[in-house]
Amino acid sequence: MSAQKNTPHVVAFAFPFGSHPTPLLHLIRRLATASPGTHFSYFNTTRSNQRVLSKVNLHGYDNVKAYDVDDGAPDGHVFSGNPMEAIEMFIKATPENFRRRLEDVVGETGTKATCFLTDAFLWFAVEMAEEMGIPWVAFWTAGPTPVSLHMNTDLIHSRLKENDNIKDQDQTLDFLPGMSAIHVSDLPQELLHLDRPFSRLLYDMSLALPRAAALVLNSFAGIEPIVEDDLTLKLQKVLNVGPFSPLPSPTPPSDDQGGCLSWLSNQAPASVAYLSFGTMLTPPPPELVALAEALEEKQIPYLWSFRDNSKRHLMEGFFERTKSRKNRAMGSSAASLGAFFSRGFHHSLRLELSDGEHHGRRAHDLPAVFRRSDDKQAAGGGRVGDRSGRGGRRVHEIWYGGGFGSCSDERREENEGEHWETERMCFQGCC
Repeated sequence: MSAQKNTPHVVAFAFPFGSHPTPLLHLIRRLATASPGTHFSYFNTTRSNQRVLSKVNLHGYDNVKAYDVDDGAPDGHVFSGNPMEAIEMFIKATPENFRRRLEDVVGETGTKATCFLTDAFLWFAVEMAEEMGIPWVAFWTAGPTPVSLHMNTDLIHSRLKENDNIKDQDQTLDFLPGMSAIHVSDLPQELLHLDRPFSRLLYDMSLALPRAAALVLNSFAGIEPIVEDDLTLKLQKVLNVGPFSPLPSPTPPSDDQGGCLSWLSNQAPASVAYLSFGTMLTPPPPELVALAEALEEKQIPYLWSFRDNSKRHLMEGFFERTKSRKNRAMGSSAASLGAFFSRGFHHSLRLELSDGEHHGRRAHDLPAVFRRSDDKQAAGGGRVGDRSGRGGRRVHEIWYGGGFGSCSDERREENEGEHWETERMCFQGCC
C-alpha cells in the first residue's frame, strides 16, 4: 500500500464529444510508455468510453486505467438529436461528476492524484488542482489559433463594439498578433455570443488557462509562429506534441473488406473528393442534399465518411445512383485524393500531412473546403492560405445550394497547373 501511495498519479479528464477524447487518450498512452512507473487514470463518460476504447486498445498499458463518469442525462432520457442538448447536460453535471468519481478511485486505490492532465475545455480542473496543491496541464486538441482567439475574447468584443464592426463580416482581426487573415465571419459563434452554457464554458476556460502549468497543443512548432509566440508570452508554458493521427497507426489496415482502398488505388491522381464532417456535427439535411447533388451533377468520384445514421436515409438514393463511383471510407488517405471537404482546417491538415508522408505529396497541393461549425475548428479555414505562404490564388468563401457545382468548375479551371491555396473556404447553407 505504501508503494501505491508514493506512485505518481496523473489524472486525465476527457471532454466526451466529437474528436476530443481520442487524442487525449493517445497522449496518455505515449506518456505511459515513456513513464512506466507513473499511473494514469482516464475519466470519460460511459458512452464515450465505449466508443473510444473500441478503437484505442489499452492492452499492454498496465499503468493506464479508464473510468466512467456520469454524463448528466437522466435515466431513460431520449435525446432530440440536437448535439448541444447532450453537451449542456454534461456541462451541468460538471465538475461534481468528475470530483465524485476521482474521490472513489483514490479511496479504492490509495493513490492520490499528483497531476491533472485534462481537456482544456474542462477548466474547473485548475480549481481542483489548486485545492490539492498539484499542477494542472491543459490539453488543446487542435492548433494554436483557435485557443488564442478564445483567450482574446474580451479584446475581440471590445474592439468590435468600439468600432461598431461586429456585424461587418469582412472585418479582420488585424489587431491581434498573427490574425490579419481572420475575418469576423471566421469566428465561431460561441466566441461572439456568450449566453449559452457551452459558450460560458469556453470563456471560463480562456480565463483559467494562464493558471495552467502548461498548455499542450495537438500540433507542431512553427506552423503558426506569430500566434505561438504570443501564447508563450501569456501562458506559463506551451508544448507542441502532435499532431496525433486519428488512428493508432498511419499504416492502412490490411483488411479492406469494403474494397475502399483498392478502389481508391485505381483512380486517377488528385481526382477523388474526400468528405468527412466528424462524428457529431454533421451538416443539416439541406446542405447534405445540396452537396450530394453537386457531386452527382459533376460526376465527381468521392469517398464519404458518413456516420450519422439518423440522416443516412436522405442519402440512400444518391449512394445507390453513384455506387459505381464511390466507396465508404472509415479513415484513409492516398495519392488519388484531390480535395478535402471537412468541418475544420486542423483535421484536414493532419490528413494531408499523413498523405504527404506516405505518398510523397506536398501538403499544400490539395484544396481543402471547410464547413463552418460552432467549435474550435471554425477559424482554421481562415488561415490556410495565410499559413502556406506559397503565393497561391486566393479562393473566397464557397456557397452551395444552387452554386457549388459551377463554382467548383470555375476554381478548377482558374487553378489549372497552380497550387490550390485557400484563405477563406467555408461551406455555408443557403437555405
